[in-house]
Amino acid sequence: MAGFCAAVDTYADKDQLGKQWRRVREALGMRAELRLQDLRRTAATEAANAGATEAELDAVHGWKPGSRVHATYIRPGQDAARNYARKRRESESESER
Repeated sequence: MAGFCAAVDTYADKDQLGKQWRRVREALGMRAELRLQDLRRTAATEAANAGATEAELDAVHGWKPGSRVHATYIRPGQDAARNYARKRRESESESER
């Protein structure tokens, strides 16, 4: 997934990327309203639910360390949200040392 996220962010011709995505989506029979952005959000949420740290998410998705973009992209379930918050606190505690 890291390669995919980086490719989307740095793709030189955004129109060409959109055309390719449309062809893939149609070939797979996916809904027309499904956007690449939706896949990116799902990937971030699933990674967070699986225990990825903010630093790991930053690296994979190309986000600036310390940014608050995580709140925009990650929509964890209740259990995952508690786990994510716990890992975040632990990470912050370690960085203060």
